[in-house]
Amino acid sequence: MGVDHDPAMIDSAKRRYINNKCPTDKLNFITAGAYHLPFDDATVDGVMATSLTGCLSFPDKFFREIYRVLRQGGFAVMTFTNRQSLLLKINSYFRNIMPSTGELKDHNFSFHLYEQQQVKKDLEKIGFAVVQVYYYNFFLNWGDRLLPPRSWAVRLESQKNFKIQRRLGRNFIIKAQKM
Repeated sequence: MGVDHDPAMIDSAKRRYINNKCPTDKLNFITAGAYHLPFDDATVDGVMATSLTGCLSFPDKFFREIYRVLRQGGFAVMTFTNRQSLLLKINSYFRNIMPSTGELKDHNFSFHLYEQQQVKKDLEKIGFAVVQVYYYNFFLNWGDRLLPPRSWAVRLESQKNFKIQRRLGRNFIIKAQKM
């Protein structure tokens, strides 16, 4: 089941699955907002929200809505932009001083940054147990340029030093379970 508030995104998702020869009779797409999911209480096994929370004005409202629709033991997997990332800060600086590559059309777009510990507290306050935190996107980019090379960035992601990951990873994923 795919949910998005923008009907154009729903149409795009449907076309993508048709073009990739996926059986669309098994896929459903619904236009709905993140704060009012069209599901009954405790009816969903899992929720995945990719690149959504940064766009939300009230993430706690979304967290409560996920909790409402999840069954006991269900999982929520969500991505966040890491406020503590040094790479994100350097990347932002580069975007301000480097000539535009034309990749970013809207320089006024803003998104919310998150600290992993605060998100964890907010989720636990609602009744979730945070099961896993994973940092990713260990690179700088502007347009199609990446630094370090992809292989180095992947190697950094596999490091076991959580402090380094937290300070470098531009994004993080939280996997939480409804208790």
